[in-house]
Amino acid sequence: MYKNKFMAQNLKSVITKIKKAEKGNKKKNTKELNILIKYLKEISKVIDKYDEILFFIQPRGKNYVSYEKEFSVFLKKIKINHQYCPVFTYPEIEKIDIKNINIVALRLNKIKEKAKKEYVCDDVHEIIFELLEIAEAKVCFLKKLKLKNFKKAFEFSKIIYGDIDKELYRKANEAYKEKLKFLKNRPDKSELEKKLEKISFNETEVKKYFELALKKTGLNNNYKVFIDGKISSVKINEKDPEHCCPVISIPSEIEVNGIRLMQLIAHEIGKHATTNYCHKKQGLAIEIGRNWNVYNEGLAKRNENDIKKIMLGSLYMDSEIDFSMYYILAIEKIKKGWNFNKVYKYIYEKCYKENLYECDYYSKKKLDKRAELEKESEKKSIDLSKKICMRVFRGFNPKNGEMYFPKDKIYFEGEVMIQELNKIKHRKKLEKYLYLSRADVKYVPALIKIGAYKYEKDFSRMKEIAERLWNNKEFRESILNYKKIRGNIK
Repeated sequence: MYKNKFMAQNLKSVITKIKKAEKGNKKKNTKELNILIKYLKEISKVIDKYDEILFFIQPRGKNYVSYEKEFSVFLKKIKINHQYCPVFTYPEIEKIDIKNINIVALRLNKIKEKAKKEYVCDDVHEIIFELLEIAEAKVCFLKKLKLKNFKKAFEFSKIIYGDIDKELYRKANEAYKEKLKFLKNRPDKSELEKKLEKISFNETEVKKYFELALKKTGLNNNYKVFIDGKISSVKINEKDPEHCCPVISIPSEIEVNGIRLMQLIAHEIGKHATTNYCHKKQGLAIEIGRNWNVYNEGLAKRNENDIKKIMLGSLYMDSEIDFSMYYILAIEKIKKGWNFNKVYKYIYEKCYKENLYECDYYSKKKLDKRAELEKESEKKSIDLSKKICMRVFRGFNPKNGEMYFPKDKIYFEGEVMIQELNKIKHRKKLEKYLYLSRADVKYVPALIKIGAYKYEKDFSRMKEIAERLWNNKEFRESILNYKKIRGNIK
């Protein structure tokens, strides 16, 4: 069983190993690289379909209504029955054929037996067998969900994603307190920030700006942008069966301000689309290692913070971590046996307290009426609590505690890891490779040794797309004066 090793990785040691690997990489071991690529492709081919189900696992409500409708019922019923919990159904899980999933498990076992006889260095051997362990856990997780054996499913979910520990929970608590402290003593926002917050972009407009950003990076031939009414946040799907090409999906009815629009471009295109594209260019079929997404999401979040600092310049003043600590706080309560009802109320209270400080700020500045601000604070708190609770309980029964989906711990864990990375000299040595591949940091030196990083062209230009766009006077004016030119994006 995999045990989480939060903050255990010695980043300085990894960077030292990277330097040594780069110096000793004059004779690339293409044989070992080709063997690794062969196994990556084999594993990917076997579990592709189930990876897709796992990636988009999302509950529906009673009689398969949308989660939003089920949640609306929940909000009405808890006013009468304070202990009421929503009903979760999983049509995609119910469609799984046990016979087919057993065949997949056998195919993975055959790959494992073949890999045991493969003569490769210890590093490549470790990568292959960790990927096989994760792939087997994914298949077993979905199988156990289908059979409603939730306890076993929960154990397999921790093999895939790891788990939170006391240290991560402590840091999440600290982050929440620090955020409240910041909001309580928040300095005055600049006129530029106020202006950018008031500009609004809908899903069609966000789509147009994403397409423009992709064109500027040269990725417009690699990604297509679509509006999707089934999702609640922007998603990138590298293997979209409906469109037969990598897709960036924008949720319908999305509405973001000027700052958030640029942050989404920095996050989704500057990090995720850039890294996905470079990873495929290296010939790597799937992500490498269990914790690859921790740093992936951490760097994406740092991109968000960086573009806001660039937009506001010396006027920038913000709390670095937004809401990712709520995932950890919610999971900790589920560990103690709390069900959806109790966790929702707990997260809502914390969100509302945070939003009230925003309310206090605006009412003191006499920017809006207090009653309207309190109503908006309530809506924001409900929306965020709804999202947090859905994501941590997905896959499991919301009426029961103790079992949760641990995947979303990566958002807060990634932010904390990147804060640690920011303190280290020569960190850019490591960061470059975390943009060039979807690889766990611990495997980066090994991948350098076998010559995996063949492609580096234009990655800097792609990852800095949001900054380059904002520094373009014409583009910047199109954001700041958007109401005047609505719909006329070139």
